[in-house]
Amino acid sequence: MAVRVPAILVSVDYRLSGGENEVSFPDPLYDCYAAYMYLYEHADEFGGDAEKIGLHGSSAGGNLAEGLALYLRDRNEPQPALTVMNCPTVDTAIEESMSFQQLIQLKMGPNQKALGAEASYLGGYDGTVPSYYAFPKFCHDVGGLGPTMIIMAEYDTLRDSALEYGQRLLRAGVPCELFVAPRVGHTFTAAPHPYTDFVHDMMAWSFKREFGLLDDLIKK
Repeated sequence: MAVRVPAILVSVDYRLSGGENEVSFPDPLYDCYAAYMYLYEHADEFGGDAEKIGLHGSSAGGNLAEGLALYLRDRNEPQPALTVMNCPTVDTAIEESMSFQQLIQLKMGPNQKALGAEASYLGGYDGTVPSYYAFPKFCHDVGGLGPTMIIMAEYDTLRDSALEYGQRLLRAGVPCELFVAPRVGHTFTAAPHPYTDFVHDMMAWSFKREFGLLDDLIKK
């Protein structure tokens, strides 16, 4: 992204869930929120534009990116110009999706729900419905969000939950791009490959479009 988009790139070192540190939701989300608001309020010091801040995350990072977008919306805070979710985790009921049943041999995590990544992020299941800032699929009203891009992998058990979420965004009038990458698996863009370059180019074009960097091209 730093090579492809003429923008300042910031990676947030948010606290990770699980382990001996006992970190769980909402701590990682609050870390991302703090970083976002700091950048917004100090954009001039970085030589940036506060009105042109985008979000990007892969897998759990995609979850945090969309959770942050929803959190900002509900607080009437500045919305990101674009939120890109790459193979995101948006739901806890992954096993109920068709993609999970089709690709069960590729499933991630242990068989015990209480030991999975979702439970770790929530600090354990307690019988209550999770906050939709933790898992966006639980949000009953996704209207009012800014432009969104969702990248999915054909051979990913998370594919259908992300696709269904994206369709909900479209039905709610949220500008949304949906791309299912064929014949690849979860977070495939981590592997150096010409196809990875192609997908990163698409992301870059989307960021540049929402940052207003394609206006001259469109007018021509």
